[in-house]
Amino acid sequence: MSVIGKALETPAMVSAQLRNGSQQDSVVLVRDRTAYVVNSERTMIVRVSLDDAFPAEIRWRSADWEDGARSVETSGDTTVFRSSQTGAARTKTCPAPQVRFNEVDDAWDRVSSAVEGLSGFILVGSVLRSNLDESLSHVEFWNQDGQLCIKQRDLYGGTLIELDLSLMANDGAQLDIDRIAVRTKDFLGLFLIDGIGQQPTFRFGEHSTLVEGTTFQALLGNCIYDAMYSVGEIPSGRQEPEERPGEQGADSEAEGP
Repeated sequence: MSVIGKALETPAMVSAQLRNGSQQDSVVLVRDRTAYVVNSERTMIVRVSLDDAFPAEIRWRSADWEDGARSVETSGDTTVFRSSQTGAARTKTCPAPQVRFNEVDDAWDRVSSAVEGLSGFILVGSVLRSNLDESLSHVEFWNQDGQLCIKQRDLYGGTLIELDLSLMANDGAQLDIDRIAVRTKDFLGLFLIDGIGQQPTFRFGEHSTLVEGTTFQALLGNCIYDAMYSVGEIPSGRQEPEERPGEQGADSEAEGP
C-alpha cells in the first residue's frame, strides 16, 4: 500500500534527531496510528502516535528516508520512496528492516506494563546536559535514602561525577530499586527529541525505564556497565554473533524485563 510521505514526517524527524544528535542509526516501523523508532542496538524505543491510520505495515532505516517523498510503500522485504525533484519522477528502492512492527509492539506492551505503575521522576534536560559528561559511557541512578541520586564513573581513570537533584520538584517520589544505569547517549539523546521535551517523567524499573514526554513515550534498556539489556529482547532481524564478552540479554538472568 502506498501512503503520503508527509504523514510520516514525525517519526522520520525522530529518527533524524537520534541520528544527528547522538549518532545513532535506527529503524522506523509504522502500522495503524502508531510508529516505533528503534535504535540499532535495541536499547531504546520511541513510540509516536500518528493522526493518520496506516493499515499496512511500513518499515525503513533512518539512513534511507527520502526527504520530500510523496509516497512510501513497503512490500515484503523492500521499501520504495517516490518523489518528484527538479521536474523528474524519482523512485528510491531500499531493503526494508527485517524486524517487524508486531514484534516491537508486543515488546512495548509487555515491558511498559511492568514499569508504568512505578514512581515517576521529572528530570530537567537542560540541567542534565550541562552537568553530565557525554564522554562517559553510562549514567547511574541510585536509591540514596529513598531519594534519586545520579552518578557517572570513569571505570579506568577513577573520576566520579555526582548530581544532587533535590532542587527538582518530584513531590517526594522515591526510587523503587537500589541501582540501575542507562547508556549516556541514550539518556541525553532523548532530550534532543522534540516530542520528549525538556521535563519528561522517568519511571525506573529493574531492566527497563519508561520515559513519558510531552507527546511521545520511550523505553530505555537498563544496564550495569558490562550487562546491557535490550528492550524486551526485540529480534534484530539478522543472524546474531556469539555472545560478546561481558554482555548479556535481558532474559539471561530473568524472564524478560
